[in-house]
Amino acid sequence: MAKPDAKPLSERNLAATRKAFAGLLRFLVRSTARLEATGGGEGLLVRADHQSRRFALPVIAAARARGLLEGNDAEVRLSMAGRAALRRLLADPDSAFQDQHRDLARRADASGDTILVNSLESPLAALGRIRTGMASAG
Repeated sequence: MAKPDAKPLSERNLAATRKAFAGLLRFLVRSTARLEATGGGEGLLVRADHQSRRFALPVIAAARARGLLEGNDAEVRLSMAGRAALRRLLADPDSAFQDQHRDLARRADASGDTILVNSLESPLAALGRIRTGMASAG
């Protein structure tokens, strides 16, 4: 497929189209998508599960330029940087940086109570915190 003509987004325009940008990343989080130019400055992304959605080509071009998408002209997928960007976009603005580095999950502890844990945290770090807490208590 020929490379689509798309003007790059300026930082100001990107901020104005944040919703579309987040929608693109959200759409690609499930799987790789085939990109088809449809004219009128839009591209049609079709995932392996046959779900499709139209996006403005400048939004796709801006995501590629920032390293958020990988692939070639015919196929795109979310990069690791794209996954982190999506987490920041969906996070509370006050904790966006921290939220991209944690994966909170509910688990049951030994007593059967439900607790919230960061599954990306090292088990050794958790043990170290427990040990430090015990040392200061005793």
